[in-house]
Amino acid sequence: MVIVNIYLRNTSSCQSRLYTLPCFYNILRSFSLWSMKKVPELESALSRNRRWIVNNQIKNIILRLPSQVATVKYLQKKFKTLDLQGKAINWLKKYPCCFEVYFENNEHYCRLTKRMMSLVEEEESVKEMQESAYVERLVKLLMMSRNQRLNVVKLNELKRNFGFPDEYIIRILPKYPDMFRLVNYSGRKSSMEIELVSWKPELAVSAVEASAQKQGTEPCFSCCLPSTWVKSWEKFKEFNATPYISPYLDTKCLGEGSKEMEKRTIGVVHELLSLTLWKKMSIVKLGHFKREFSLPEKLNVLLLKHPGIFYVSNKYQNYTVLLREAYNGSELIEKDPLVVVKDKFGELMQEGLHEYNQRHRLMNLEKKKKRGMMPVRSEKSEDVRTEISQQDVIGDKLGVIGLVQETSTCALNSVQLLHIVFNPMADEEIADPKKYLEEACKPKCVKSLIEYEVQQLDRSQ
Repeated sequence: MVIVNIYLRNTSSCQSRLYTLPCFYNILRSFSLWSMKKVPELESALSRNRRWIVNNQIKNIILRLPSQVATVKYLQKKFKTLDLQGKAINWLKKYPCCFEVYFENNEHYCRLTKRMMSLVEEEESVKEMQESAYVERLVKLLMMSRNQRLNVVKLNELKRNFGFPDEYIIRILPKYPDMFRLVNYSGRKSSMEIELVSWKPELAVSAVEASAQKQGTEPCFSCCLPSTWVKSWEKFKEFNATPYISPYLDTKCLGEGSKEMEKRTIGVVHELLSLTLWKKMSIVKLGHFKREFSLPEKLNVLLLKHPGIFYVSNKYQNYTVLLREAYNGSELIEKDPLVVVKDKFGELMQEGLHEYNQRHRLMNLEKKKKRGMMPVRSEKSEDVRTEISQQDVIGDKLGVIGLVQETSTCALNSVQLLHIVFNPMADEEIADPKKYLEEACKPKCVKSLIEYEVQQLDRSQ
């Protein structure tokens, strides 16, 4: 941002108006955070899971309790850990199909509905049927890791990404003593590790290699970009021209920082994402395994160099990497059976939320009818708006839009500079920076400024 400030100080005086537009700060910030073109469908695939994650955590909290009934006060205390604000009872009542809230002994309680419990049972049944798949995933993770060991504490952060049950250490590991064992070479509690007992060559086949075997071709990565991304296609073809290196290959034979090591690292991340349920993962959590999987320090920079393979998003200010080839629009192409069950949970949640919204809309309308407060514009506000001529309003709008256009014209060079400074690996330059800035500014700034001017006129009257 220092470079940006120095450059902006040296631009024409009219460009100082940029600082009066709140959204321009967001535009500058987006350049520093983004190095990939946004794909709305993939952004949607990342954003719609937020409420599901929270409700799934609430579900797990309730199920862990002996009676599987929680007081609302107890859940309220857990809201901080769930990164939620407000009253727990209000949140729970938004999802009547999932959570049943009732009052007893002068206190509110919450339990899962019958429909929700049936989904919990279905999920447990799927987990039992998928146990062999979990074992294979864990073996693959250990075979990719250095010394074939993974820290239990770190792995617990990603267990849900891979679909592992909460009690997988007690439930799975003891059944397969010929594959896994728990070790603690340092003696510290946080240093407990899962170690692979014996190498499984039949499982040391990556998703890329398995796909190539089916097609009868040489293993290579696939690119999922529009044909208009000419530069990215050229870079991808150059990268893909070198032989594929299996993520299960020992890194000792590869030179650090070499092209072969980069190829292997991309293969590791591709394989890790292929093993997850939703083919995506937090880059921060992935970074916790830099030593175990021999990942570079600036992993996000490396991933941004390969937009044809990965999609990197900073949704919710949290960098997430997603495997492009696994998605068709916003939908997964192949869904794990556990994902299918969890989707049902999402549908039940949405059904309850819709029911809640409809009920409250009708209740509010009924209250307004009883109070005689049906939505009617007040005479005072009508008189004020009548005094403001349509021509004045149009003039205000044109004036603000003119300001944005003038500002956009002065900022063309700045946009191109920012594009180069913060987006060195972008596929194309911005074809029409003026249009880009206008489209970015209008929804956020023009509308708000016009409303502000109208409010000021109202007050002056």
